[in-house]
Amino acid sequence: MMKNDLLPVTLDDYPKYQGGKTLMNQTLNLTRSKELAEAHWKDYVKGLLEATGVDRAIVNACEFVYISSFIHGYKHAMQDMENSKKIFSEYNVRSNND
Repeated sequence: MMKNDLLPVTLDDYPKYQGGKTLMNQTLNLTRSKELAEAHWKDYVKGLLEATGVDRAIVNACEFVYISSFIHGYKHAMQDMENSKKIFSEYNVRSNND
């Protein structure tokens, strides 16, 4: 996605807005979440907006908001899963995911 007047940043700038974290697992999660978000945007959400006649400038703005929100939510989901593992291990209990 290119920068334009409506979108002053790109998704490549996203880590900078998250404090520039560069830990390996966070980088891998960012890569995976970005792959998932972009695929879902391209294959589903964008088409819905275009099919309903949404203005192209709005679609462009929605793309940035949707993908960056998806990435942010994915990060929180991964943190939640990690916290759940810690809780289960503290009490020597296996989760359903193990």
